[in-house]
Amino acid sequence: MMSQKAVRTVERDERTEAVENTSYRWGYVVANFGILLAVLRRSYYLSDASWDLMAIVLASGLIVTVIQVRGRIFGRVWVRSRVLAVVIAAVVAALIAAAYLRR
Repeated sequence: MMSQKAVRTVERDERTEAVENTSYRWGYVVANFGILLAVLRRSYYLSDASWDLMAIVLASGLIVTVIQVRGRIFGRVWVRSRVLAVVIAAVVAALIAAAYLRR
């Protein structure tokens, strides 16, 4: 039988880090979509400029991306899918802007 001194409890392991990362991810997603909804409300209903809130969303995304690039966690498939998403978003934004300016 092992003595009490030989048995050590583990405070942190891979599972703990995975749960923490998941919680941070959900917190980040909820905060950013909340800010985006505030931007939508301020812009559409109040006709107020909301560049300050958009800057918060963009800065947080930039920080996350820089940290991940420095950690070298991106693969080719990830990069291709993100570039495609940016191109599609730019095209949709251009179409919306063109439709809005025709009014």
